[in-house]
Amino acid sequence: MPDWGEDVDGSSRLPLSSEGAAPAFRSAPVEDPRASWHAAGMGKRLLVVKEAFAARGGGVELLPALGSDQVPPRPFAVTLRAPDGSELRTRASAVVAHARGPLPPLAMIRLADIPVEAVPPGSEICLDD
Repeated sequence: MPDWGEDVDGSSRLPLSSEGAAPAFRSAPVEDPRASWHAAGMGKRLLVVKEAFAARGGGVELLPALGSDQVPPRPFAVTLRAPDGSELRTRASAVVAHARGPLPPLAMIRLADIPVEAVPPGSEICLDD
């Protein structure tokens, strides 16, 4: 079993070589991808879009669905951040599916007044503060 050692701050290091010297490289710390959202005045990230499709009656519905307890019960403001970094603010609402037998209800996020093409897979949806 390699000797992982410990840095002064208590974080773990790479294993020491048989000569007792650490390799010359270190991995960079992994930052929380949500940190930039909070710094930019945006709130909790709701989801990363896997699929978007035109909703009956207008707007765009997003997958994956969330637990109904994870979304506000009334319409809410969100920021959509596309994979290319562009951002768009809009209104959203939760469309709740209750017919799930013993399972808790699911909610799909519906964005108002946005074309499907504006929500590519990989887009992030974040509640506005």
